[in-house]
Amino acid sequence: MKTVGERIKYFRKKRKMTQEQLAELTGIHPVSIRKYETNKMQPQIEQIERIATTLQVNANAIIGYNGAPTRVDTVGDLMGLLMTLYRARVLLIAGKRNEDFSIEPETARFMINPALSEFFQVLSPNNSENSIDLHNIIFTLNEADCLQDFLTWAVCCWGYEQTKDAFTEQDSSNIIIAETLEELELHMLSISTPLNRYKSDSPYLLGHIPDENTDEYDLLFSEKP
Repeated sequence: MKTVGERIKYFRKKRKMTQEQLAELTGIHPVSIRKYETNKMQPQIEQIERIATTLQVNANAIIGYNGAPTRVDTVGDLMGLLMTLYRARVLLIAGKRNEDFSIEPETARFMINPALSEFFQVLSPNNSENSIDLHNIIFTLNEADCLQDFLTWAVCCWGYEQTKDAFTEQDSSNIIIAETLEELELHMLSISTPLNRYKSDSPYLLGHIPDENTDEYDLLFSEKP
């Protein structure tokens, strides 16, 4: 598992940035940047957030994705969220497998774990009386490169989970698999392409269902421009 310092170094090099440039853009002393990357000093959350913003990644990409990302602003954030859901067995993948267990992208289908069906009901936006069972919803990932990356990672993750108990921590095969898996994760997390946020004036998307007898809505949340 890469350290915080190693992740900072990875994403910095991915952006073709020197330590001095990173220091200048973040306002953090160059000596501190060098100490972070060599694990001689641990950055505080404020420094991590400044570094993450400059390197165009989610702060969790530097800290480590032990949970869902705090925000989903980029494709890398989305990949982190999908990885979290897959590891948690919320997101399932089906498709035609090749001899090496890889999934053919054109056959890949995503679905929500059927075990969650009793907790959620999918309603029609036009008629709330019509509902669909959650496990009947199947979807695909449109972006071909992201789909291929995610399927490669998912198969690698599946293989690692299947074999990790058969190896000791010092076993070279286990180390190679773990390092390959982490490199794939870092690659996906580094995709800085911004997502186009869904815009709507509907009060239903702002956290409050309005009273039909009132003209003004007590909106609980609002989206920052």
